[in-house]
Amino acid sequence: MGPFLVLKLCALLHRQHGKDAFDLLYTILHYDAGTERALEAFAQEAKADNPAFPDARKALENLLINERGPGPVKAAHFVFGAQSSGDSEGREDSKNPSATRCSCSGKELAQDNRKLSTSSSKIQDVSRA
Repeated sequence: MGPFLVLKLCALLHRQHGKDAFDLLYTILHYDAGTERALEAFAQEAKADNPAFPDARKALENLLINERGPGPVKAAHFVFGAQSSGDSEGREDSKNPSATRCSCSGKELAQDNRKLSTSSSKIQDVSRA
């Protein structure tokens, strides 16, 4: 789990695609062993000197600051499409079959984004320890 989270955070940092943000959100919230275990696995990557960890941490600090940060907004655009006509990535992603199969409402996604933001804060705390 830890290497996957590092990988997805690096992808989000460098590509800034909504699918990467959504994958993080979904994975952290639905991990079989629970959110706390996912956070612990991520923290282990810092201790294991994963060379991609600094970029993953940068993604957390810059893109997943809170539920209105760039990462959660991109996840919402991936699921529901962009609100403005100038954001073509969100519009294209909203046609993605995996996005259209998502059965969550806007309210549920907002709640999940708050959980992701809280998890992001916890990840940052755990990774500093």
